[in-house]
Amino acid sequence: MRLKDTIMSATQEIEKKAKEKRDAARKEEEKVKERLQAAIEKGRTREYLSAPNTEMGKNLSMVKGLQKALDIMVSSGMSKADAQKTLTDNDKALLEEHEFIEAQKKKYGKK
Repeated sequence: MRLKDTIMSATQEIEKKAKEKRDAARKEEEKVKERLQAAIEKGRTREYLSAPNTEMGKNLSMVKGLQKALDIMVSSGMSKADAQKTLTDNDKALLEEHEFIEAQKKKYGKK
């Protein structure tokens, strides 16, 4: 009878620990869902990069305009280095930032 009691006690302990782990996993999953929902809500409140009335949208428009201007200069026969010299420091910083973002998108497989 003693062996049976020991086995039952061990089984109950295993079941108790398994239940605790399942409960902990459920709580963790619920926390993850809450964090995900908060991130989604935060993302929805952010303005779109392409929105023309935002600072980021203005920067994007400026970068596209600068790139077109550089392309025109290069296609007209000016070297790329000479075309780059015509840019202000702010313009250069915007282009560098845009190139960095594009490189990160390529690196992580985003369009």
